[in-house]
Amino acid sequence: MKILVVGSGGREFALGRKIKSFDENRKIFFAPGNAGTEDIGENVDIQADDLEGLLEFAKKNNIDFTVVGPENPLCDGISDLFEENGLKIFGPVKKAAEFENSKSFTKKFLEKYDIKTAKYLESKDFDESYDFANKLLEENGKVVVKRDGLAAGKGVYIVDNADDLKKILQDVLDKDDMVVIEQFLDGFEMSLLCFTDSKTILPLPTAKDHKKIFERETGANTGGMGTYAPNVEAEVFVDRIKNSVLDKILTGLKEENIDFRGLLFIGFMITDDGIYVLEFNARFGDPETQVVLELIDNDLLDIMMKTSEGKLSDVDLKINDNKALCVVVSAGGYPESYDKGDEITISKMDSVVFHAGTKKVDGKIVTNGGRVLNIVNSKKNFDDVIKACYEDIEKVDFKNMYHRTDIGPRVKRVYVRKKDEYDYESKEKKKQIENLLGIDLDKFVIYKRYDLEISDDNLA
Repeated sequence: MKILVVGSGGREFALGRKIKSFDENRKIFFAPGNAGTEDIGENVDIQADDLEGLLEFAKKNNIDFTVVGPENPLCDGISDLFEENGLKIFGPVKKAAEFENSKSFTKKFLEKYDIKTAKYLESKDFDESYDFANKLLEENGKVVVKRDGLAAGKGVYIVDNADDLKKILQDVLDKDDMVVIEQFLDGFEMSLLCFTDSKTILPLPTAKDHKKIFERETGANTGGMGTYAPNVEAEVFVDRIKNSVLDKILTGLKEENIDFRGLLFIGFMITDDGIYVLEFNARFGDPETQVVLELIDNDLLDIMMKTSEGKLSDVDLKINDNKALCVVVSAGGYPESYDKGDEITISKMDSVVFHAGTKKVDGKIVTNGGRVLNIVNSKKNFDDVIKACYEDIEKVDFKNMYHRTDIGPRVKRVYVRKKDEYDYESKEKKKQIENLLGIDLDKFVIYKRYDLEISDDNLA
């Protein structure tokens, strides 16, 4: 079977690797791919946004199925083009990809179908948007400014002062002629990837993305500096999300006659006031895909083909109990300006190296993007996974390489004291210690300790 994977990043590497793992005889082409994808398939010199070039290649090489990674070709209508030409493809058609193409389109959908989302305004006018945003800034101390169009995962700004607000608003309006202003929500984020064929929606394991460039979620927004799955803090909300969000999405797709056959990425913020949807994307997340696929035991190609054929209800999703971590190794200066062409050396390691921004030049692997490599590992517990990933990063070297050191869940210790009249265990424990040490513990209080795994930004 011949598979074409469109894209060149770590996400596409992960998709191709997962597809190949179930059948070594599958022939995988990457367009354009990277230095690592050459080890699991064949790279072809066609860019992801060259729709006609991709179509011609698929026809000429009798491609059985095409998988689209990045958002741009989906928003440009690659799925429509391929299906019109009788070719099978995974990814929503252009009308459905509007969820990715326009933040305002998504916000209207969420409001119409009673899916909880932050208070917002879409505007083309600077004064109107500034007045609304500044009011939210004064009320909450922060306000969220979003680019309406595609921004490669870096079009969201959390603003905490009026001077920055003016500059960012003007910059966004200059780029897109439209801005979306949102109320800032205080809580913790989770990412949920869902297969859907507009009749069935199949959520995958939860994940946690780390968007900021620096530790403790500080600095500029990036495409993602690391992820882990499952998102231990969010797991308890999955059933509520199905009822309050996923079922309503299916209702909305049916009512709006939106043919969404593909992967719906949902970004959530879970707060004391409830579960809010931050955004929709119409494709696999990057780097969420790299960890979520480690927890799935199904043949990924089978799931994608059934999704495209409208037979998703036939899939019996098999989830293992592993824990997975991905640490992104980036070029120095990312997400701003950075160098390309620096040679990369990689020693043998326990983790898997997912290539992202790399290419081969004269037989050497060199940097070719901001997010260069993904170090991915999965084991039965997070302690072992985190230890393995960070030990293996030391086996990678290139000029000015950078990575965050805090990817992964952290432990929060909670100490609980029982009321004196019910604290029989502590009274007995005190007597044992007093007899052993010969000291009076009457004024001491014994607490029970509970260790909870949570996301690092809740410790900030």
